[in-house]
Amino acid sequence: VFWTLVGFIHFAGFCLSLRVFWEFWFNKRLHAPYTLMQSFAAILVPDLAYSSVYFFFHLANLLRGEEIADGPCDAIAFITFGIVIATFCGPVIVAAITFFKLMRLSQGDLNWSIPVWKLGLLLALPWLLGLVLAILVQQDGHLGSYRGLYCYATSWNQFVTGGLTMITFLLATALTILFYALAATDVRSTMKAAKQELAARKASRTIALRGVILVAAYFLTWILWTGVGFSSWLGVVPSIPLETVAALITAAQPIVDALILLNTPVIKANMYHRLHKQVSDFDLNPSMVNPSTEKSKPPDASITSIDSITSGESPTPVRISPQETSIIMATRPTTSVEDKVSSYSPSSSSSPAAH
Repeated sequence: VFWTLVGFIHFAGFCLSLRVFWEFWFNKRLHAPYTLMQSFAAILVPDLAYSSVYFFFHLANLLRGEEIADGPCDAIAFITFGIVIATFCGPVIVAAITFFKLMRLSQGDLNWSIPVWKLGLLLALPWLLGLVLAILVQQDGHLGSYRGLYCYATSWNQFVTGGLTMITFLLATALTILFYALAATDVRSTMKAAKQELAARKASRTIALRGVILVAAYFLTWILWTGVGFSSWLGVVPSIPLETVAALITAAQPIVDALILLNTPVIKANMYHRLHKQVSDFDLNPSMVNPSTEKSKPPDASITSIDSITSGESPTPVRISPQETSIIMATRPTTSVEDKVSSYSPSSSSSPAAH
């Protein structure tokens, strides 16, 4: 029953992760120079790996009627250690890039971004750390199947399994909260200095809300799983039903992450624009569409100022809103800002982004 139920959950997560991957391929808001939105690959990659590996793992168990052999399970355990550490570090990477992007924006640097190779290296580091931990666990002889629920460690009562997993989880949670708090505080103080009280409250509230959603999705889906392992390390043996529920909840994280990302306003706006363009291209009555109007409309025209501020995105060329101008003017001389802004037309503000 467990293999069937968790298999369906992982299948849904796998399909939604592929949908998010599709957006990363076709959605311009997830391409350079949108560094902040690109950083969500730190969440997508482990989600896609987790859901795909364990969907086929549980499917194989169902077809065989028993758990797969020790050799393949050990290989999956190696991958799982990388998935776990990368999953823990994903929100930290997103929050850190959010903070640095908004900090540079408040300093007037509209074009700051991270080179693709550096971003790739940043995303690879958690996987390398996870593989190192897997090697340590294997040397202790604890790498393998845990009660037929998943392939990770045969026992949680070792520090490198139950203890270190919980410490890494709590540290990642604390760092994510810290970076989002710093980002919200920095934006609020900069805009207040520019005498933009209302905009400061809206922008800081939006950033804080995004951080709360990201932390809640990550924390609530993993706390029970890591808590079960931590209690085993402390000498309290958890019940099998509790461990089963923990594994089921954790399996749902790729679903939650995908829904959050796909419902981010700046992502949805580009999705709707592409859909509208496709419908217009295949319209049976072309006279209803004005081609010159469609071509002249920028892809992200519906994405407005507060979304730009809270997502930290300032591609070149830039559509600078009054709020964005106030951030820059708080830290740079008025004359240089006016020279920078004069060639752009301001956009109107809209509802804040959610994630």
